[in-house]
Amino acid sequence: MRNCSAGLVGSRLAEQEAAALQRMINLTPGDFRIVHDRFAFQPTETLNHSMLVEAIAEESRLKVAQTNKRMIGF
Repeated sequence: MRNCSAGLVGSRLAEQEAAALQRMINLTPGDFRIVHDRFAFQPTETLNHSMLVEAIAEESRLKVAQTNKRMIGF
């Protein structure tokens, strides 16, 4: 099993990817958890930070799309 504290990629995040994350305004810890869980069992050598940042961006886009829909609730 992979050491969770080592991260999914095993290297430091590049400035370009860090800047892309900083531009995303509606991120929550849950978004990172969803992406982590989605890629947790993928071999480390097939992952890179760009893939993970894009997956987090997709989570952000999905939230924006859901926010624009009319909510039904109590």
